[in-house]
Amino acid sequence: MSVKERLKTFIRYRGVGERQFCRTIGVSESFVSAMRKSLQPDKITSILHQYPELNINWLLTGEGTMVQKSHARLKEAKTTIHVLNNLIDSREERIHILEEENTALKSEIDSLHKQLILYKERHDSGNSSGKAESS
Repeated sequence: MSVKERLKTFIRYRGVGERQFCRTIGVSESFVSAMRKSLQPDKITSILHQYPELNINWLLTGEGTMVQKSHARLKEAKTTIHVLNNLIDSREERIHILEEENTALKSEIDSLHKQLILYKERHDSGNSSGKAESS
């Protein structure tokens, strides 16, 4: 695989188009497609400045891993944090819904309790007036 092919592989890995990549490092939009064999030092410096996770040894020689391990772990950690934040948000949403349901159920219980008290009062007053009449 050539330097150009490895660079294209990295660009795909980053999820940016070639044009966006070129703008980011300050070169013409056709820079990648016009590449021949290697990169000039100033271009390497620009790439590393904008994409510090890129393993320059891999880019130039094909040896090692595409991204440096610490950056790969950082990207993994950021993904994990994003997933956990989404999970927390959905749990908070569920808690809010459950709190609203809980409040509604408490209100319904209070209403039923009041109805029960009124029913008992009517029942008790009906039995006491019936007892008074039978005596």
